[in-house]
Amino acid sequence: MAVGAYFKNDFGALQIDGDDKTLVCIQSGTVATTQEQTLDVGTYYVATITINSPTAIMAVGRNTIWSTSRNASSTTFKILGRYNGDTVPYYIFDPISSSVSDFGLQMFNASGTLTFDALLPPMLILGAYTITTTGSIATLPTGRTVAWIPGARGLSIRRSSDEAEINCRIPSYNSGSGLLTIADEGIFNLRSAGGADTPAEDFMLTVLDVTGI
Repeated sequence: MAVGAYFKNDFGALQIDGDDKTLVCIQSGTVATTQEQTLDVGTYYVATITINSPTAIMAVGRNTIWSTSRNASSTTFKILGRYNGDTVPYYIFDPISSSVSDFGLQMFNASGTLTFDALLPPMLILGAYTITTTGSIATLPTGRTVAWIPGARGLSIRRSSDEAEINCRIPSYNSGSGLLTIADEGIFNLRSAGGADTPAEDFMLTVLDVTGI
């Protein structure tokens, strides 16, 4: 926008633009994973959440997002778990649609559309990182509650003579040190006739501050 109000954070990410609808948290909580499917010699676990919006975005505070599917009226997310009953915190964001009160700071664009409401928690971006390897990725503020939006699963395959181990790149955050790290974790095995290993795909990881949500 050329004129009007807009706000960026310390990372330089545009957080609020008076012309465009702010992404706000519409649902949050924890969900437990269950067995999804057994493939050859391995089983993997997911939790499924469906939101009645085709534009919803999910962030998770543990593990990673296995898949996202959309249709004209809803979005279905599958969250990866390490075991049956693995509990994962999640946060759903969507463009603001209505206010929750007549009080507090609100912003509208030139068409009169609500674009920001101070009573609705906005998406607060701490950083965005291209994940090309494992290990330490960034040092974030300490003592926060952090979640992430992975652009892909970062799958890789390690093969032996008769099995293939499927690995996924999983982020983690240490609130004491602020370290954001990535690790390859085995998800399940498949029967395999051997062959070359498949390296993990690079992907973008967007990290959010969800403290207090």
